[in-house]
Amino acid sequence: MEKKTSPKRGQASGWKSSGGADVKTFAKAAKTFSGKATLTKGAARKTLIDLGISTKAGKLTKRYR
Repeated sequence: MEKKTSPKRGQASGWKSSGGADVKTFAKAAKTFSGKATLTKGAARKTLIDLGISTKAGKLTKRYR
């Protein structure tokens, strides 16, 4: 009986990029987002709250504890 193998954690199975343009578009969007999200301490805190990672009191939400 053969053992089924699964991709390692963090690897996308069967995903293929449709080209370099998609990668460049994503990289540009990610750089823009991180630049805005980490501009100031207040902006970073607002981003974490908006994403549901942190509460207004500065604690992690239940999902991330």
